[in-house]
Amino acid sequence: MTNEKWKLDPSAYYDLRFTIHHSRSTIDSMNIPLNMHTARTALNQDPKLRQWAEAWLKDKERTITQTMTDEEFEKHWLYVRPERMHEGAIDAVAAYRQRDEED
Repeated sequence: MTNEKWKLDPSAYYDLRFTIHHSRSTIDSMNIPLNMHTARTALNQDPKLRQWAEAWLKDKERTITQTMTDEEFEKHWLYVRPERMHEGAIDAVAAYRQRDEED
């Protein structure tokens, strides 16, 4: 006797399979809309993408905090970096994909 409530729809596994498969290759080959999970997984598994995204987010943060000196900003960035990397993951990956499309 099987308990029906424990059976999952196979499509529930789609995002995870897609993420694992594509984050091992390049993020620009993704054909589905980005969500937080796929963006964060890609950042965690692709060092080149993560480096680019961090630089992009850091530049974006720098435009907001123009009144800080470089030294103040570096201290500020160390403090806010984890939050900005998390909340900006989708925007950063989208910008990376768009950059590749324009090249």
